[in-house]
Amino acid sequence: MNRRRVVAGLASVAALLLAGWAAWPAAEGAAGSTPALPATGAPAKLATAAPAAWPFRVSAAAAPAAERAAPDSPLLPMTAYSPAAISMAETREQGESRTPPIERAPAAELPDAWALASPDHYAQFEARQSARLYADYQQAADSELPKLRAALEAGRASGVSAEQLAMGEEKLRRLQAARDQAAALLAQQRPAK
Repeated sequence: MNRRRVVAGLASVAALLLAGWAAWPAAEGAAGSTPALPATGAPAKLATAAPAAWPFRVSAAAAPAAERAAPDSPLLPMTAYSPAAISMAETREQGESRTPPIERAPAAELPDAWALASPDHYAQFEARQSARLYADYQQAADSELPKLRAALEAGRASGVSAEQLAMGEEKLRRLQAARDQAAALLAQQRPAK
């Protein structure tokens, strides 16, 4: 008795799946995916409307009203509606044009076995790493300071407010102080010749 109910239930589920599968092409045909002849009447190629299968693409007129730009909206009007999944897939495959290129830092120097075996040698390794860091900071600050000074002069010439100029001068002063501190630490790291 129980077995009959299970078989009857499975048969009804199979019938529903078969009916849905049979109705699927009819639903796609109603959505406009059936091929249509081109306007020229040439039978060589069949023109198709927007495909109803994945990826879904619908005209802007068929897009929900909330997603279309209003005439007074600062957004550009949408010409075609596509789900976010399509945009994400295209970005994954082709990349995002607005992102800057990725700059990889050079591989960090790792201590060798000799440095790991001796505390004195490891201290020398750390001193070399610190000296490299201070030198890199000093070099970066040396390249940025003239740009900041030029920006301040351009701001004075163009009539930027005194408050903004004071902020720029404070930034210049702090960058110069940090650069001087890095130079002093670098001088302490390097042995006198």
